[in-house]
Amino acid sequence: QITPSVVLIAKGQTTTFTAIGTYSDDTSAKLTEAVTWKVSAPESLTITTNGVANGVSVASDISVKANFQGVFSNSALVTVTAAVLTAIEVTPTEASIAKGQSQQMRANGRYSDGTTSNLVNNVDWLSTNTQAVTINEAGYITGINEATDITISASAEDITSDNALITVTSAVLTGITVTPTSVTIAKGLTQQLSAVGDYSDGTNVPISSDLSWASSNPRAVTVSSGGL
Repeated sequence: QITPSVVLIAKGQTTTFTAIGTYSDDTSAKLTEAVTWKVSAPESLTITTNGVANGVSVASDISVKANFQGVFSNSALVTVTAAVLTAIEVTPTEASIAKGQSQQMRANGRYSDGTTSNLVNNVDWLSTNTQAVTINEAGYITGINEATDITISASAEDITSDNALITVTSAVLTGITVTPTSVTIAKGLTQQLSAVGDYSDGTNVPISSDLSWASSNPRAVTVSSGGL
């Protein structure tokens, strides 16, 4: 007698059969490693000498039997389904973004047959602090407020990834706007220029210190450290 008698496994997964021999005196003994295992579709299901069966390709109605000293067991019925998702890996595992900036997270699925697949658009994304970091369906995180130790995870088919750790820093300078943008001055006269910093969170702040001015033609126009 072999058990289990009905098996459903995914491609790449394994199951273990047990063979029990019953003798004429009503005694029984485990014969799992002593029997010869027979599979009706070895291209779809393999089985080791110790009864471990592995799903190789999708198939149904596969028969498994055991033979010991010319005596055959009952027939177990096996179905091998398509590979199933076994793990999700989110990358990067750590990221630091400035307030207002965005970065894409990636989700890679691992399946029971050893294959992998990009799942970034097929998972449910979760942020533990949506007031600090939001994430959309495409996996793009956006820093909303400064915070540390924010975790991002992805889930699909009852599988949840490990957490990725996110830090949101203060907004960073992304550009400088000089005004006025066009100037005509007579020789010997001056014009005050102003600089406004454009930051990643959409704010604009005048810059007066730590600013280096440069003229593309200092023979015609000079500019002082104060923008004059």
